[in-house]
Amino acid sequence: MCGIVWRKELNEEEKRRQGLDRRWPGLIRGGGDDGFTQLPTRLLVHQRDLGITGKELALIVQIASYMRGPGLPFPPVKALAYRMSMSEHSIRRLIHSLEEKGLITWLASQMKPDGSGLKCRPFGFAGLNQKLAAIIDGVEAQSGFSTFKSTQNSTESDFDDDTPF
Repeated sequence: MCGIVWRKELNEEEKRRQGLDRRWPGLIRGGGDDGFTQLPTRLLVHQRDLGITGKELALIVQIASYMRGPGLPFPPVKALAYRMSMSEHSIRRLIHSLEEKGLITWLASQMKPDGSGLKCRPFGFAGLNQKLAAIIDGVEAQSGFSTFKSTQNSTESDFDDDTPF
């Protein structure tokens, strides 16, 4: 025996999944990102600065959980109400409040991109992204340093525009 230990080199996806599995043991099943929703940490850090209530933030998280691939999320109000243990009327009031604050856009009904012939109303997050970026720029300008290190070279995100599909 020469004492060589062979280790499999992990690709980035395998490393990411192993990290998630350490944080949330047993919750990753199969491929893909089912079970996990990506959100910018800065959204949580600056919730108060954005004027977002706890219920509004929970709604944003629920809507974001419908983001799969390119395009905007389009969860039905009924599904959001069920997930949040609220009435459909209460969900619509939260949506309206977030629209009034300029944080989300509930776009007009359009055909689903899956070819089913069903209509949906997608949500856009461009306003939220712009307001959050402005808050972050203001905080960093005041402090003279970045509060978070960027992990990407690009400033683009799925929250950047309200272009459907």
